[in-house]
Amino acid sequence: MLDLNPIRFGTLALLILAGCNSDPNVSPFELAVARDKWNRSGIENYEIEFHFQGQLNYPAGFTRLEVLQGDVVSAQSLDGLITYPPPFDAWPTVSQLFDLIEANTQHHSGSGTIAVDATFDEDRGYPRRVTITCVQPTPDCGATYQFRNLVPLLTIDRP
Repeated sequence: MLDLNPIRFGTLALLILAGCNSDPNVSPFELAVARDKWNRSGIENYEIEFHFQGQLNYPAGFTRLEVLQGDVVSAQSLDGLITYPPPFDAWPTVSQLFDLIEANTQHHSGSGTIAVDATFDEDRGYPRRVTITCVQPTPDCGATYQFRNLVPLLTIDRP
């Protein structure tokens, strides 16, 4: 027989409703926790693979980025056949992607952003996948950004 104990039934209902959150937006708390985890990692120099899908004209597939002290200093296709020339301003760093998430989750009036959905690396906190959904797609909106395979660089081996 089904146990309809009011306390158990109420607890079960709350658990079900909590799991049905249809709001895909990254919460300010979730973003703050992830950014804090990233900042506490102390990683300033790293290689990371980046992929973009949206309105901007990035290469197809993943690109390996090298970031030194907060700046992208090289971009290369994963097969190593293409090394992209400077400037590297268009390639995002982890910190810049955090800034983009924050800017789009603030829902400024008329911004056109509907939702920002993000997943973060469990160990280091960096954004692994960010999808920004908009009323009207624009260069930074209506896009998916992906980071994967972050490798910290312990020394700067550049001339």
